[in-house]
Amino acid sequence: MTNHPILTTEDLTYIYQKGSKNEVPAIQDVSIDIMQGELVGIIGHTGSGKSTLIEHFNALKKGTSGRVLLDGADIWADRSKIRSVRFHVGVCFQYPEYQLFEETVAKDIAFGPKNMGLQQDEIDRRVSDALSFVGLSDAYKEKSPFDLSGGEKRRVAIAGIMAMEPQVLVLDEPCAGLDPRGRETVLRMIADYRAKTGCTVLLVSHSMEDVAAIADRILVMNQSRVAFFDTVERVFSHAEELQNMGLDIPQMTHLLLLLREKGIDVPVNLYTVSQVHAMLQSRLKGGNVNAE
Repeated sequence: MTNHPILTTEDLTYIYQKGSKNEVPAIQDVSIDIMQGELVGIIGHTGSGKSTLIEHFNALKKGTSGRVLLDGADIWADRSKIRSVRFHVGVCFQYPEYQLFEETVAKDIAFGPKNMGLQQDEIDRRVSDALSFVGLSDAYKEKSPFDLSGGEKRRVAIAGIMAMEPQVLVLDEPCAGLDPRGRETVLRMIADYRAKTGCTVLLVSHSMEDVAAIADRILVMNQSRVAFFDTVERVFSHAEELQNMGLDIPQMTHLLLLLREKGIDVPVNLYTVSQVHAMLQSRLKGGNVNAE
């Protein structure tokens, strides 16, 4: 990861039904820098603004005020380049498998690259690479997407976005509706993809556990505004505030809050079993569980 911002918002605001008596601010004064190559988790309760925010990243929505910059350039500065922006910022919305429509897996994954006007040999390479990224072999190419399991369909749909090789990959609730094993598979796939490609990845989720497992930083949206945007540890140090926003904090963080209520002085910015185990072991060895 470099110190170069790949995606920036400057005082971005979007108001539904602006000018009417029913106008509602969906996002307000959002100013963030997302760095090249980082993995950012975006969380917030329903209606917090997170879904509206990501629709601005590839120009599906245009802010009522403020700007979105991709690699330093205003994405709306030249409307003739909006199509190109959507190839550079690939968004995979919730339940993308419902959008599969081609007769074979290969054709479905190739749909985006074909629209980019690429040569057939380059399209074929991208289809194979994308299948590999999502853990599926070339044997899947000629299968009908409708013959696949739910988890396989999800992976094929995500592969279709990956095949465009965007600079920024945005995944909206990629684990929604999956069982624990399916969720683990998809999260590992996302982390591996970022590691192998250096692509910037934005992961939108309701699950603190999922985001904590792989994110570098977490953006917390609350009531249309940015509540926090920081490292995982620093965000989880605000565990009680997160709970007050209606967010489910990781089980380990919840356990630490319960210990605090019992008068045991423990940090609340830990979020995995291994972190809490190491902290408790260290304190027990020192003979003082209450020690900071």
